[in-house]
Amino acid sequence: MQTKVIYDIYDVNSILKEVALKAKTNINSLEINLKSFTTYIKKYNAYRLLNTSAGESIDDDLLFENKDYEFKQSYDFCVRYKPKDRLFDVIVNNEEVILHLKNGFIAPKDEIEINEFINTIDSIKVQKRVFLRHLNKQKEIIMQNLEDVKDKDKFITIYKCSNFIDKKGGVLEFFIKDVATSAKNIIALSENTKIARFIKQKDGNSGRDIFGKYIDVINTKIESPKYSNDFNIIDNDEYLEYFNNKSGFVSFFDNDFTFNEELNFKNIQNVDNYKFTGDINTNTKITIGTNGEFVDAIGSGVQILANKIIINGNIGANVKIISKDLELNGQSHKDSVILTKEAKIDILKGNLKGDKVTIESIENGVIECNILEVNQVNGGNLRAQNININELYYNSNIEFSSKCTINNLKGGNNKIIFTPQGNISLKKQINILKLDLDSKYAEQQTLNKKITGLIYKYNKFQSSANELREMIKKYKEQKKEAPSYMVENYNYFLEIVKLIKSLKLKNIDLDKNKNEIETKIKSLQKEVFQAEFICKEGWLKYNDVVFELILPKVYSSKTIIKGIGRYYFDKESKKIIHQKIFVDEQQEIDNYGF
Repeated sequence: MQTKVIYDIYDVNSILKEVALKAKTNINSLEINLKSFTTYIKKYNAYRLLNTSAGESIDDDLLFENKDYEFKQSYDFCVRYKPKDRLFDVIVNNEEVILHLKNGFIAPKDEIEINEFINTIDSIKVQKRVFLRHLNKQKEIIMQNLEDVKDKDKFITIYKCSNFIDKKGGVLEFFIKDVATSAKNIIALSENTKIARFIKQKDGNSGRDIFGKYIDVINTKIESPKYSNDFNIIDNDEYLEYFNNKSGFVSFFDNDFTFNEELNFKNIQNVDNYKFTGDINTNTKITIGTNGEFVDAIGSGVQILANKIIINGNIGANVKIISKDLELNGQSHKDSVILTKEAKIDILKGNLKGDKVTIESIENGVIECNILEVNQVNGGNLRAQNININELYYNSNIEFSSKCTINNLKGGNNKIIFTPQGNISLKKQINILKLDLDSKYAEQQTLNKKITGLIYKYNKFQSSANELREMIKKYKEQKKEAPSYMVENYNYFLEIVKLIKSLKLKNIDLDKNKNEIETKIKSLQKEVFQAEFICKEGWLKYNDVVFELILPKVYSSKTIIKGIGRYYFDKESKKIIHQKIFVDEQQEIDNYGF
């Protein structure tokens, strides 16, 4: 496709959008084919044609660099489809135009090819809003550097601004994720971490950029960040690199790097604009307190990160705590999140993931860890490998994979669940395998639909195919060539047969893969068969004891009253056994679904 010539257009990209809409195609698949252009100069508040007969030339740098004048260009062009395999492009920035010859580029050989090549370059420049000037000089540069490109790409600067130089540098770039230069950054870092680099400032110069706009460059001095003896600075030609000498907190705000191993705060609020980030495996400690019992030690929306965190007070909504060791002498909001390895907490109302956790009271909190010690539980979802609860009240789900002990069960409507997902590590592995298994089932379902469709075609065409085979056989016996339609139709049937066999083999492979995944999941679940639940006293309300497997999918529950004792799962009878403590008696609990 190529349109008729479109005349006297200032904004070629607006025309490309219109053509793309009419042709119902992507604008990126179109380009212009430049035919000619006209340059205008603005003097005394009005544009007029550049008067070449009076000696005015767009290539005259004195004229072009006069800041009192303005220039614009209009273009005559066609619109055409862009070739998909073009091995050159034009790169532009404020100061220069660069011709990019890609690996495999073959140079044009004659004058016609060269002129077409250069016209395409100018067309691309116009689409990128580059002001066209010094085209003869550009052609000389291209001709001097034009060659076949092998092994690696070639870059040729074909135009550079006469006076204008863009100011560069004066910028601080961090190598640490999630650093916001507008915030008060507190970064937990290990020893000798490359923190940031300051790109040295290079002054610019006023003049016209490649788009024909006059730019007044103001060179304002930008200072590099200040720092103390806790940092090591490497001075390169182009930039300064900042390293911390020791493991700890690196704070950055007001263009200043400071270092601490311990920090103390009171009543951190979102408006304080602190940004905690970095690595918890560092020598870092934060202590946070409060000025009053009705004010949260950590206000809503704040994130805190450190190796060791001590909080003397409550934490608000949407607070996120990330640590290796946490001590919370207060309560967490129901919409808070704690990620830690070890924790000691007064009251948990929010969400927590950890390894070894000790809690005084859980009140509708959600917790997932490996070892859990709790004094009182009154509502919530608890999941751990090993759980020890002193007093359990109402409305809690307790999931475990190895051992659960309740000293005193004082309430009802609780669920105590034997499940392999109580082990965090196993849960992750099982979930990954389960996703893989589900994808295999989905793939097989699609495959079976294809096979069913092909078998339908096979049954439909089998009789005709047998007849065609016999007819083709007779032609061969007579040493004649069978008609092409016979051969084509018979080959079509053979392709169906071939495809059915291929898909059935693939189906067998999928069955094998599914069996392997299912075997792995079943193997990972073995821990739960050795699990036990002990309730030492209490249990005067209705509570459920549940045994759960991921594969085969089993969820069976039995509501029990007066159930103190030991519980375990017997694989042979496929029942949960209730063994009364201190009494030589045991009871089998029916478990439906096994």
